Amino acid sequence: MKKTDINLYKILKEVINKLPKKRRMQLYIFCIITAIAALLEVLAVGTIAFFASSVSSPETVLSSRYIAFVREEVGIYFLDSPASLIVTLSIAVVAVVLAKNALQGLLVYWVSRFSALIEAYFGEKLLKGFLHIPYEWHIKQNTADLVLAVQWRMFLGRLFITPCLYILNDATVVLFMLFALIVVQPFISLILIIVLGSAGFLIFTFVRRYLDKTASFARNYEKTINKESTKAIHGIKDVKISRKEAAFVDIFKKYAYPYSKIFSLQQALTRMPVLLMETVGFMMLVLSICIMLFWMDASPAKVTGTIALLAVTAWRVLPAVTRILSSTTAIRNYLPYVKTELDYLAVIDKYLKHVKTGIIQKEVLFEKDIEFKGVYFAYQQDYEKKYVLKNINLTIPKGKTAGIIGTSGAGKSTLVDILIGLLTPTGGKVLIDGVELNDETRPAWLKKIGYVPQSPYIYDGTLAENIAFGYQGDEIDRDKVLKVCKMAAIDFLKDLPDGIDTQIGERGIKLSGGQRQRVAIARALYLEPEVMIFDEATSSLDTKSEKAIQDTIYNLKGNQTLIIIAHRLSTVKDCDFLVWIEKGEVKMIGEPDEVLERYEGKQLEQLKGND
Repeated sequence: MKKTDINLYKILKEVINKLPKKRRMQLYIFCIITAIAALLEVLAVGTIAFFASSVSSPETVLSSRYIAFVREEVGIYFLDSPASLIVTLSIAVVAVVLAKNALQGLLVYWVSRFSALIEAYFGEKLLKGFLHIPYEWHIKQNTADLVLAVQWRMFLGRLFITPCLYILNDATVVLFMLFALIVVQPFISLILIIVLGSAGFLIFTFVRRYLDKTASFARNYEKTINKESTKAIHGIKDVKISRKEAAFVDIFKKYAYPYSKIFSLQQALTRMPVLLMETVGFMMLVLSICIMLFWMDASPAKVTGTIALLAVTAWRVLPAVTRILSSTTAIRNYLPYVKTELDYLAVIDKYLKHVKTGIIQKEVLFEKDIEFKGVYFAYQQDYEKKYVLKNINLTIPKGKTAGIIGTSGAGKSTLVDILIGLLTPTGGKVLIDGVELNDETRPAWLKKIGYVPQSPYIYDGTLAENIAFGYQGDEIDRDKVLKVCKMAAIDFLKDLPDGIDTQIGERGIKLSGGQRQRVAIARALYLEPEVMIFDEATSSLDTKSEKAIQDTIYNLKGNQTLIIIAHRLSTVKDCDFLVWIEKGEVKMIGEPDEVLERYEGKQLEQLKGND
């Protein structure tokens, strides 16, 4: 196992720097309240120890200079008998303990609330960032990893910020108490601090080394398990048809069992510092009592008071120290997850930093045509600059139906993604009525686009919710849903038990392929687009369903500008004109009969050449 280079302090600093100003201010306030709570803890410990001494030897305490000072200087004269002393101290102990516990309870609520707000903030930032990062970035990503990243927001909140705040709280209490202990009993206190501090340092150093080795492996195993499980469940039909159930289970076992071993090791290592520190702590407490009795020859009252002070301090400090060690070791397990989240946030900040702010959005009028003028395109990740599209010059008049044909990998879908505005040309321009499609005009242009993919995304909701994608409840215009259902020839509506309120299942499992395509068409029409794009919308359908969807598409002819990408040439034979793309270039533009004749001839030549 390779040693990971993940620094807790640097990661904590990075997380805090990414918080909004309001949240950082709340952290500063928390630090102040924590100091007040620590002072109350010290006061409570001192009061309890003094109370114990008073009970064991009240006459000695009444004759001490402290009580004399209270009687003479403060003017409290009723502290002149053991009974009045014990009653007064009893009330004081209850009051101080009540105050410090109330403040600690408030801190517990505040930490939980703050951590939940942090999770919500980073979850929003991750989801918003993923949705606003350019489409080109998403092409290279695994969707399961992005979904998991949003779920892992808990590692930034309850599993990282929460223990860090509790460590701060406990560390402050420990420091204040140790300082008070040194003032009261310096010799014994220094021995305890040196021994316990050294033991804690050695234990944590030993444990941290092994935690760092296992934490990154645990994260990577969990990501792989999630990715493979998502793949198997989303592709359940293919899994069953290909009889690959056992293969996916084997993949799961390959990573799940090593992960379980690492997880159990992490849990054991997390608990180890607590158990060891408790053992060392109580050993030192017993040793301190023996030293005072047999070496320092202290009086019984002093020994009782010191024992009470040490016992109460140990009662409060040892659990705090063990919690600090336990939380710190637990955090080491989560650092790789937090680092992954920060890496995603850095990517988001990098992309969004280059997004121009204060852009004045311009309205786009589409009354004439769409023009590609010398358009080139290469993906940014492709450092060799292999152009997917080269010198594309093309005009699509408004109201016309354009078919785009070409072999797989010719650049058809890339051409359409540029037309939509999802991709930005590496060179050249896309003009809408002579106005360039850019950051200022893209939002308005997207409102005019309706897009029907080859495999539409149908989620587990009602038909109406799937058509009015992105709208919920009363936001859905039910009359418009019924209207677009009619336009998209959704003739199966009467067969649905609850009409447009029928649950159609995840990925539209209750619908046929042709029905899912009609839902996708209705979804595009719901936006009232001026341009409808069909990206291989019939390629996965049988002949009968393909013909039905073709009829639905061509019924829209004349109402919208239609752009149809197709492998099956029968789908585009009724277009007004065809664009033949080959190896990223426009090979031919013309009437369907003429282009199809040349295209089919070329295909036939290639087949003969392969023979």
